[in-house]
Amino acid sequence: MLARFGELAGDGETWRDRLVRYLREEKELGRLDGDVDAAAAMLVGVCHESVLTALLPHGPRVTTSPAVKAVVKTVLEGIAVR
Repeated sequence: MLARFGELAGDGETWRDRLVRYLREEKELGRLDGDVDAAAAMLVGVCHESVLTALLPHGPRVTTSPAVKAVVKTVLEGIAVR
């Protein structure tokens, strides 16, 4: 999976770049508000936590963090248009 994901990033743009671009476009459309760079950093952080937990030895065999839903909810509520 990681190899395939790496192949998709051949345009020089990272997945984090694509996420930030998407969030900025949503903000420009008026569907989000707030700091999209901070929102992206939070989402990237929880993704890295999940991957590192799965890859590092002696860690739990959980491939997704239980905090993922909470972080996504917090990001969306924190940057939602009011």
